[in-house]
Amino acid sequence: IETIANSVAKAFVYLNGIFHLKLLKAKSNGEFFFVHAVARPGDGAARVLMAKFGVDLTTQMIRIDSGLKPETMKLPEGIC
Repeated sequence: IETIANSVAKAFVYLNGIFHLKLLKAKSNGEFFFVHAVARPGDGAARVLMAKFGVDLTTQMIRIDSGLKPETMKLPEGIC
């Protein structure tokens, strides 16, 4: 999935920032199909990251799009 996401970002010349990518995976053969990509955090993931880790993807996206570096934080033990 990371390879697909990188290819989509490169195709849209969106190389710095946060984007939401929706794919469907075929049960028959495991092939992925592109549904859409938008330059915004995905709603569900953004809410989970905010609730669990205090990371606000919308704020980080605005920082990146404004030419600022995203804020960094130390992730809890066991993440990544």
